Amino acid sequence: DGKRVVTGSVDGTTCIWDAQTGQKLRTLQGHTSLVLSVSWSPDGKRVVTGSVDGTTRIWDAQTGKEVATLFSLEAGKNWLVVTPLGFVHGSPGGLKLVNWRKPGTLDLGPKEALLKRFHRPDLVAQALQPAEGR
Repeated sequence: DGKRVVTGSVDGTTCIWDAQTGQKLRTLQGHTSLVLSVSWSPDGKRVVTGSVDGTTRIWDAQTGKEVATLFSLEAGKNWLVVTPLGFVHGSPGGLKLVNWRKPGTLDLGPKEALLKRFHRPDLVAQALQPAEGR
């Protein structure tokens, strides 16, 4: 819309700025390394960022909240999408890489139990919809 500008930084943050005043409107924090790429969604409601940390993140431009993190695995052969609530969806190979630790231990929990509860393609898709589309 020409009213806002988005920038990525070496400190892992992304900032949304007012294009006319130069005022910082919002700081998006979540990446653990420098942000190499930033883009607006076509409707201007989301910001997509890519980082050296190996993740692509989708943000709600209005609230600054993270909508989802995308992991490209094995040179793009497999993938995972994770929402802030822990719901996941991914390629068959990506889902095979999901594990969890039992709280307070170094023991891995049964993958089937985790996926039964959190492999929710429907909720991942819902999270990716703009707020008025839900």
